[in-house]
Amino acid sequence: IAVLLFALISCEEDQRLKKYYPIGVGEVNWDTIYQTVPAFNMLNQQAEPVSRDKMDGRIRIFHFYCSDCENSPAAFQQMADLQNSFQEDTLIYLISMSLTPSKDDTLILKALGETYEANTRKWDILSGDSLITRKIAESGFHVYFEAADSISRAPEVLVLIDKEGRVRGKYQGAEDGVAKLKEDILVLKEEYVPKYDWWRIW
Repeated sequence: IAVLLFALISCEEDQRLKKYYPIGVGEVNWDTIYQTVPAFNMLNQQAEPVSRDKMDGRIRIFHFYCSDCENSPAAFQQMADLQNSFQEDTLIYLISMSLTPSKDDTLILKALGETYEANTRKWDILSGDSLITRKIAESGFHVYFEAADSISRAPEVLVLIDKEGRVRGKYQGAEDGVAKLKEDILVLKEEYVPKYDWWRIW
């Protein structure tokens, strides 16, 4: 019986996604503490204020963009595909964050939202302080990019964030990367499904 229980627990752990970027350990139970999404306040495509609080308790996919970058249309199309794939799933939330906020004003954001039919209940296209954006990308997610005045291509990476704000996956924006992201979203969702405590039956 003990061997069976151990096998079940080990199997469940093996199926969990990796947690990235440990920063310390807890003082009470010594669990590993991981980097989480830094706080921010920005405007979305409807000129509405959006903060980190809106995404708390949801699985998030982050995308960093500049509207005039050569790879921007393909990346936005991938985000639109993700929105369509999880349209009815209230747990999934998408965030596109501008790397060039001096260029990407609310009119640009609105145009992007209309072009890709971004639903603000599901997908926020954001622009705000460039220093905050860089902090989120580099300190939070280890995603690096050129200086805002010289950037020509946005990082071709999508970042999967769990409900606790921890990085659980990074994916290149190619077709196979998006397919793997979709698979991992389903795996991550399983972590939040209540599990039966098998040990209680013994």
